[in-house]
Amino acid sequence: MKNKILFFLLALILFSCKHTDTPPSVDYLEAEENSHYWIIVSAVIVDFGSQPLTDLGFCVNYPSNPNPPSYSDCDTIFYSHFTGNVVFRDTINGIDTDKDYLIRAFAKSSAGIGESKIIKIHTPSF
Repeated sequence: MKNKILFFLLALILFSCKHTDTPPSVDYLEAEENSHYWIIVSAVIVDFGSQPLTDLGFCVNYPSNPNPPSYSDCDTIFYSHFTGNVVFRDTINGIDTDKDYLIRAFAKSSAGIGESKIIKIHTPSF
């Protein structure tokens, strides 16, 4: 009888433990190249989290939007198809010369959204 009670209590403890989902983590965002009309950016997924990735890319705030870019209010998501690489990059087109842009990378899964630090890029003038 004691073994049955012990087994029941052990099973109860094991099944009552909740698994916590963790979102992905993105870091090392950098602008690799910067011209008058485009910016090439890259970032690294440092932790995939507990669930498969569903989306990743870059958010940009244009000079008309003073808020820091985040996934929830992104002006544009430039790259949104996961290819399985730990490092991902894209070219941001449609920018203006001699302007400041704030850029942030993100990775999304069903567990949540991981966002990188924000970098500020100033595009050259002619």
